Amino acid sequence: MKAFMAWIEKYLAPMGAKLSEQRHLAAVRDGLLAITSFIIIGSFAVLINNIPIPGWGDLHIIKLFKFYDGPIWNGTLAILALIACFSIGSHLAQSYKMDGVIGGVMAVAAFVTVTPEITEGAWGMPFLGTGYLFSAIITALVAIEIMHWFVKNKIVIKVPDSVPPAVGRSFSALLPGLGVLIAFSLLRGGLNVLWTISFNDLILTALSPLKVLGGSLGGALVAVILVHLLWAVGAHGGTIVFTIFGPFFLEAATKNADAFAAGKELPNVITGPFLDMFVYVGGAGATLGLAILMLIRAKSEQMKAMGKVAIGPALFNINEPIIFGVPMIANPILLIPFVLAPVVITLVSYFAMASGLVGKTMAVANWASPVIMGAWISTADWKAIILQLVNVAIAVLIYYPFFVAFDKMKLREENERAGTVGKKTA
Repeated sequence: MKAFMAWIEKYLAPMGAKLSEQRHLAAVRDGLLAITSFIIIGSFAVLINNIPIPGWGDLHIIKLFKFYDGPIWNGTLAILALIACFSIGSHLAQSYKMDGVIGGVMAVAAFVTVTPEITEGAWGMPFLGTGYLFSAIITALVAIEIMHWFVKNKIVIKVPDSVPPAVGRSFSALLPGLGVLIAFSLLRGGLNVLWTISFNDLILTALSPLKVLGGSLGGALVAVILVHLLWAVGAHGGTIVFTIFGPFFLEAATKNADAFAAGKELPNVITGPFLDMFVYVGGAGATLGLAILMLIRAKSEQMKAMGKVAIGPALFNINEPIIFGVPMIANPILLIPFVLAPVVITLVSYFAMASGLVGKTMAVANWASPVIMGAWISTADWKAIILQLVNVAIAVLIYYPFFVAFDKMKLREENERAGTVGKKTA
């Protein structure tokens, strides 16, 4: 066990940390995180419009807002690729010390330039949604790299210092922006002439084999295991793994939301909300189960105190008190259940949803949504609440023997310290 943890600490954790800090991956990660609120709003609008109550859709308030295929949906999920393109472009530009707003605008301009019309003269919404998220990501990254090349080589228009800064920034972006738009215009025309394919469809075709990362049980298990192995050595597993897997899980979730709103079968079991609401119940490691054990079963004073402190945050999927207070980092006794519990819960949840026993996730709930509420919001299925509670029970059972051993060790340490203090006092 010690050798295995040493290997993770020496090789896996540093590699993961470097990946998460890589400029372009960090821009994608931070850019997507920045638009999470829009995704939650759009998902909530879809949920409100489709609550499974007889006569709900006939209510005047629902008809008035027309949540799906209406203003709220159009302003969030329907233009997700466009919003993501701006956000990622802005974050990457800022990482190069360039103007973030201009970078975001230029990324969007490039995305629109390379995107074909639906019909002649009618460019519109289908090319702005989740289906083109990856082409938006790549467009944003390439557009900012072109801009940065111009800036780095000082191919910009300089204006006197007396010119207002806002005007100066606009003029300095003129030549880089022209380069970006010419490049993407040529790309679009060249693809159309040579292969009669759009840039968006080319990216979808090229990345289709990788979608197994976000859409399959195997991909989910790989992500879950990596998250917890990295946490075990002190690296922020969620941040590192989300950098790679996040776009796949996000696309799967928003496609489910679109399908649900349209009355179609949900295509994906594995989504971001699937992990947040059902696998990471209580936080990474499904540590709500451990918090319950500390609260009701602990004998050592340290674990009793930790149980009282940790149970509240754990109900909202916040487990920093457990991660750093127990601690879970470099803990050879609790490492096994810390990794095993989420893996088992992933399998149980997957087969429950894939078999139709429980509804798949159709809305992106905030990761800190409390237990029970988050399960229902993300699925609109009361049986999901039962599944979430079953997952908590599974975590309790898996943690139990390891926790008992760890708690006894802590109790023995406390007794030894008490005995030492008593001898010194005597």
